[in-house]
Amino acid sequence: MSGLIVDILRERAVIQGSREAYRLAGEAGDVTLTYADLDAAARRVAVLLQTHGVGPGARVLLVLPPGGSFIQALFGVLYAGAVAVPTQAPRAGAPVEHARLGARARDARAAVALVAGDCGSALREELSGAGAVVVDVDNADGCTGMWGPPTLGRDMPALIQYTSGSTLTPRGVVLTHGNLLHHLEALRRGFRCGRDSRLVTWLPPTHDMGLVGGIFQPVFAGFPATVLSPTMFLHRPLGWLERISRERATHAGGPDFAYALLCRARASQPLPDTLDLSCWKVAFNGAEPLRAAILEQFVQRFGPHGFRREAFHVCYGLAEATLCVASRSGVRVESLQARSLEAGRAVAAREGNPARTLVSCGRPLLPQEQVRVVDPEALTPCPPGFVGEVWVAGPAVAAGYWQRPEETEHTFHAHTAGGEGPYLRTGDLGFLLDGELFIAGRRKDVIKVNGRAHHAHDIECTVASSHEAFGAGRGAAFGIDSEAGERLVVVQEVRPATLREHGAAVLERAARDAVMSEYGVTLHALVLVRRVPRTTSGKVQRAACREAWLARTLEPLKEERPSPEAPAPVVPAAEDLHRAREWLRQRIADKLGVEVARLDPRVPLGRYGLDSRIALELAGEVGEGWGREVSPTMLHEHPTVDGLAAWLTGREEEPG
Repeated sequence: MSGLIVDILRERAVIQGSREAYRLAGEAGDVTLTYADLDAAARRVAVLLQTHGVGPGARVLLVLPPGGSFIQALFGVLYAGAVAVPTQAPRAGAPVEHARLGARARDARAAVALVAGDCGSALREELSGAGAVVVDVDNADGCTGMWGPPTLGRDMPALIQYTSGSTLTPRGVVLTHGNLLHHLEALRRGFRCGRDSRLVTWLPPTHDMGLVGGIFQPVFAGFPATVLSPTMFLHRPLGWLERISRERATHAGGPDFAYALLCRARASQPLPDTLDLSCWKVAFNGAEPLRAAILEQFVQRFGPHGFRREAFHVCYGLAEATLCVASRSGVRVESLQARSLEAGRAVAAREGNPARTLVSCGRPLLPQEQVRVVDPEALTPCPPGFVGEVWVAGPAVAAGYWQRPEETEHTFHAHTAGGEGPYLRTGDLGFLLDGELFIAGRRKDVIKVNGRAHHAHDIECTVASSHEAFGAGRGAAFGIDSEAGERLVVVQEVRPATLREHGAAVLERAARDAVMSEYGVTLHALVLVRRVPRTTSGKVQRAACREAWLARTLEPLKEERPSPEAPAPVVPAAEDLHRAREWLRQRIADKLGVEVARLDPRVPLGRYGLDSRIALELAGEVGEGWGREVSPTMLHEHPTVDGLAAWLTGREEEPG
């Protein structure tokens, strides 16, 4: 088939109309969406949008939960010739999430925002205040008007993906129809997708992996996909594997944390004897730094159930290149001298010397795509084995950042000293060995937590404004590697007298609350110091702060460090209220990365950085341990450790 993604869907609706496109998993059972169903629904949504004046080039926000309505609305926006702007629907009672959505609506200059009927008045007011016409997508069912296909070209925008940025500085990546089409073909070849494939995905459609790989790729390559909500996966991770086994899925994957989560779940929960993962041919892993230990652990734990090491397809990518830049089948691991790597060269490790283990990300998917490693200062290509900035070129590289010409010029139009270009500057540090790409770190100040990118400067500004004791330009935010993935650390200047006046606990709580509210990220550690490292010109040195924190050479006025990883405790008897409290404290502290002693059982867990992902994980683990259904909302209804322990044990009073 030829043409753009909308043309491909229309052709499939005519030629293969009765074939399954998506199987939508839900609590009440599965719902099948055929190509004909999807085409008809997309036409109705397009007519609905056209009645509100939406035409080619207009931006339409998708403020919908994952699932059938989102998929139908997504294709409906494209059928109208408009630009789809996927956004995460904010939670009720979360004003910062509403404000972030409003900022993106204003930045995109959205003409329309598609919402579900029960979205609530606060959301409607936020979107209306941003200048968008709020339209209930359910009203599309009554649209019977004639739809005419718009005139679209490969260079026309199809999507704006907001990948990072704070409420004040949203950054949207503009993907054209040509970007999308080229990359879908690259994924089809590189990941061996065809009519006999089947995908099981839980990935959020607001993330490039879930959107491009989970929604568009099945329609493009003509194979069915089973769609679970992210909540279903996080609430019960092993259910994803059971789906893969039962439906004989060939393709499934996610960020590195998903595989780690499955390993932890496998250690504490039995697997059915019928689980058979031998059908799983492509287990893609990307969006986060790859950890060789997690890959090996996954093979050890699920190999007896048919999973093969060769099924791993490790990936490196970013939204600015649509999705995937490089990939390889199977796992290649290199053990390298840590000091040599820090000095900019990859040298094989020797026994007895500090070493870093890196996983190869492979090669570009198609010959038209190019990956180079360039000295970011001299702008000259680096020889094999030498560390530099990863630069990318090819038809999948996005058009740029929406309404940000200066950032677009700097990031998307880079040239070498010899005049070669343009290249996309990824900001990641890496090197090439035997033509394969290894990622060694980051040059630009971007921190990735749970697969989401956050700019260090944005986080520093948020912390600085969280309390009067802090000030702008006096902090450094950076990420650190841990067994649980990348975590956020902030080093912040504060005057000793100010610290004594307000107290460390108040300042830490203010910073944690602000970061969680603004980004949905847990602040792993806040280090309060008299002075942060600076250059001679007075600029804060983030890299020096990170190195000093890791080497424990900072001199904190007050520092919170997480306790060492503790083994999972044995679940106490349900009638023991106080043991229940201590079990919960230990488990929750481990999840949040704080010391057990600092977790006050009477303080709301949101103060410590409890986010939706951790709430879902905890709900699943507590439910398994106590043999009862525990909804993630229960952690909001009983927001303290004491309250949750009392609810679990059926006590009306909380422990004293």
